[in-house]
Amino acid sequence: MNPWFIAGPAAVAALGGLATYGAGYPRCQWFGPTIRFTPSLGQLAITFDDGPNPAITPQLLNLLDRYQARATFFLIGKFVRECPGLVQEMSARGHAIGNHTETHPNLALLGRRRQREELLRCQEAIASALGAPAELMRPPFGMRNPLLDGSVREAGIRGVVMWTLITGDWHAKSAEWLIPRMQAISTRTEKARRGEPVWPGGEILCLHDGNHAQQNGDRRHTVAALEHWLPRWRDLGLEFVTISATAGATSAKGQPAH
Repeated sequence: MNPWFIAGPAAVAALGGLATYGAGYPRCQWFGPTIRFTPSLGQLAITFDDGPNPAITPQLLNLLDRYQARATFFLIGKFVRECPGLVQEMSARGHAIGNHTETHPNLALLGRRRQREELLRCQEAIASALGAPAELMRPPFGMRNPLLDGSVREAGIRGVVMWTLITGDWHAKSAEWLIPRMQAISTRTEKARRGEPVWPGGEILCLHDGNHAQQNGDRRHTVAALEHWLPRWRDLGLEFVTISATAGATSAKGQPAH
């Protein structure tokens, strides 16, 4: 029997596995550079996807104000168009605004034209609300393909942001379920202070203030879990930072770029 008939399916499966890794692993750089750490181990970037959400985002803004924490919000364009005043308030309170596409598709399944349309329409919505488009984006579901890097640059976006911790808060039914899934930030911070190896930079936490499928999604558990952790992270001495267009970018050697 021709050995290619034996090796062929295995090779296809291996290639499929590699493509899945490149598309979805948050720290993989095969499909273009991403921001995946903050520059310092003492900096925590709290990020939110799928807003703005009139039912939840104002509660988060008040909670973040209480702890003088600034965050980065990756917004869906169709929701920005529904509540531009809320987007203006987010920016006015010192938070960074990023692009999370117009309708939240899986970008790994789209060609260049559709990717560019999704990014540009969201850019237009943000610019209409704030007077300027976003410099950062996060791909929905964290999924990318080899075309996305070019699409991002064509849309005038300077950075693709991933994460060090994603909690699955969209699945959560209670804060009690979610709180332990955010423990890793404290654990890794304490390890770093003991000199144990952790990340080459600081943490980027991915949470959700909205539901991409519908407006006014229930994310009360996310607010409650964050209310639990913010004072504890503050007491650990973590600095709450937004993500700039270059913060957390890493060199080919995996060290934070300066």
